[in-house]
Amino acid sequence: MDRICIRLVEANFHCTLMLRGELDLASAPLLERAAARLCSEGARKIILDLRQLDFCDVAGLHALQAARVGCLRSGVGFGVVPGEGQARRLLEITGFFERLERQPRLTKSVA
Repeated sequence: MDRICIRLVEANFHCTLMLRGELDLASAPLLERAAARLCSEGARKIILDLRQLDFCDVAGLHALQAARVGCLRSGVGFGVVPGEGQARRLLEITGFFERLERQPRLTKSVA
């Protein structure tokens, strides 16, 4: 059983990865591969929607950082729609939240 669901929504080379569930040691590689694939396939911007993310551990945090760095190295824009709860708190207390371009809401074309 997968503990995370990653849904891709695309519009005009802007890709939103909607995460639902738990981003942890078991599921983090799925996010890293999805972001790397989108960068290599010509995405112009990747947005991670964390609003339905229930849990994130240090491996999940590493996957978020790897996605961000991969985008920067590929010249792909990167942003996050923050969620609430434990996942957001982890991003705040580690200082990772400060480095993210936050998307307050998704546009109608990608929602």
